[in-house]
Amino acid sequence: MYKKLKLTTISELIKNIYCSLSVLIIGCASAYAVEFNKDLIEAEDRENVNLSQFETDGQLPVGKYSLNALINNKRTPIHLDLQWVLIDNQTAVCLTPEQLTLLGFTDEIIEEAQQNLIDGCYPIEKEKQITTYLDKGKMQLSISAPQAWLKYKDA
Repeated sequence: MYKKLKLTTISELIKNIYCSLSVLIIGCASAYAVEFNKDLIEAEDRENVNLSQFETDGQLPVGKYSLNALINNKRTPIHLDLQWVLIDNQTAVCLTPEQLTLLGFTDEIIEEAQQNLIDGCYPIEKEKQITTYLDKGKMQLSISAPQAWLKYKDA
């Protein structure tokens, strides 16, 4: 009986050590950064390919994208062609004054945006009160803005 008890205790100890090591190894493996092998790209000038814009989750490469938009969790009836621009080494959504109007922003906000245009559009993420979330799977941009900045108020 003593041998059986001792054997069970040893096997539980080994199992606990094995589980702990497994968790430790898996946790450490996920901490390493993934580096892309540029040799896989079929381009004449592989060294000048910039992949840094893919390092941060939720970013799109610079360019124009056709998206649905939500503002304060309310779906807008419009489909927008939105521009992503490079600001401070990160891409950010940039809205034209016309798009701000379509989304229901007040005239004061639109006038302020017109004074701070970058290549004809306003990077709304520069506003601390505005947050954006891009759902790439749905190609949908969620914008959260103060209710006072919008013409249409929640009832």
